[in-house]
Amino acid sequence: MKENCIVTLGVGKNYPRGVERLRKCVAELAINCDFVGHTSFPPNIPTHKKIPYSFKFFLIKEMLKKGYRRVIWIDVSFVPLNNLEMLWTHLDQYGYIVYEGTHSLGPYTSDECMKVFDLNRDQLFKIPSCSGGIFGVHADSTLANQMLDELLWLASNTKVYQDLPSVDPRFAGHRHDQSTLTLVCRKHHAMQNWRKYDEFYTLSKQTLEKFIPGNPKYLGKNFVLDRVYVKR
Repeated sequence: MKENCIVTLGVGKNYPRGVERLRKCVAELAINCDFVGHTSFPPNIPTHKKIPYSFKFFLIKEMLKKGYRRVIWIDVSFVPLNNLEMLWTHLDQYGYIVYEGTHSLGPYTSDECMKVFDLNRDQLFKIPSCSGGIFGVHADSTLANQMLDELLWLASNTKVYQDLPSVDPRFAGHRHDQSTLTLVCRKHHAMQNWRKYDEFYTLSKQTLEKFIPGNPKYLGKNFVLDRVYVKR
């Protein structure tokens, strides 16, 4: 069995150059893994237009099928700052990697997704959201594979990933993969081992802050989150 894999995809705008930046980081930091970076949708993966953001989970499943023991999806907006050994260790210990987010599900979950999980919006405001940018699965973890298979089943059999309107004025827009992954974690009592959001240094979109290698602001962080680089 192969050991470690980081997988990602970047299509449109400047997302492909984010793929190449991540590929370069993996090589320069000697991260112990194979890197699989797509700049177009593979034939067997649903496009973003068809099932928004579900490609993350389908690509993880593909890498597991190829024989990798540990697979981590990383969005191309993330810049690793070290060799990420702590993430492979985390997978060995818990079977999955999910990072906490910065807000509740309340404003960012569609009515359809809410109904599938038998919740109401008041309840959603009490549920903290995960971050959708990094998700990992260990091939030997029954729990992690159950969650992944449920995420895939939901993509193929429900509308939880779709952009659908709501009559509730508190609804601000659906966070497709974040809301669904959060609620699958909640269902399986898998929220207690989420990693902390403070492992990220987030560059300011307002000031168009740029990533600067070696910046002392990044001290103690594992990633820089640089959304501007792939969107501008």
